[in-house]
Amino acid sequence: MSNKGRFWADAFSEPKRQYRYVLSNMRGIPQWIIKTVKKPSLQISETQHQFINYTFYYPGRVEWQPIDITLVDPVDPDATATLMEIVRDMGYVYPSDIDTTGGGVITISKKKSIEALGREIYIDQIDPDGGGKIETWVLKNPFITNLDFGELSYESDELVNINMTLRHDYARCLLKPTTGADLLSPTPADRLPEDMASPIAGGGRVNDS
Repeated sequence: MSNKGRFWADAFSEPKRQYRYVLSNMRGIPQWIIKTVKKPSLQISETQHQFINYTFYYPGRVEWQPIDITLVDPVDPDATATLMEIVRDMGYVYPSDIDTTGGGVITISKKKSIEALGREIYIDQIDPDGGGKIETWVLKNPFITNLDFGELSYESDELVNINMTLRHDYARCLLKPTTGADLLSPTPADRLPEDMASPIAGGGRVNDS
């Protein structure tokens, strides 16, 4: 039976919920320490043309905005240690460790930055029945642009959080083959595979190029 036309009060109409998600494929970062993640957003630039006392606007380029992630910093696995290892693998060297005797100076590059974190990061929104995927965002060529290792206070017993910002070239949204939205059906490349294995168990990973 089609979901079209159903009211939110209908028991068969299930909205997407903020807490039903899994973020995966970040090197060395387990899923369970992720606290919040901002979904992808994009901005379309505009240019204007002026004629007499009129102004007309035209759309321009698409630019994907940075992704903010908050994670808890446990003792084991140590998220701070993992993230600092990623930064070093990006090509960062402490000034005191620079080899100026002929070995060459190592610097950060996009290739190393992407490989250090993971070529693709997945944000899976899951259903309430077993964790099947209903929507997957694939972040392409992500790399870290900001790390904030939190703050300490004698007056608080809160968990220590790490705030991280990622930049990516673009994001792809993969949807279930059948959808109740009044939109054109997604092309095969933008559909989740029929195997809707739970991302929590590590299965059903999207193989998207």
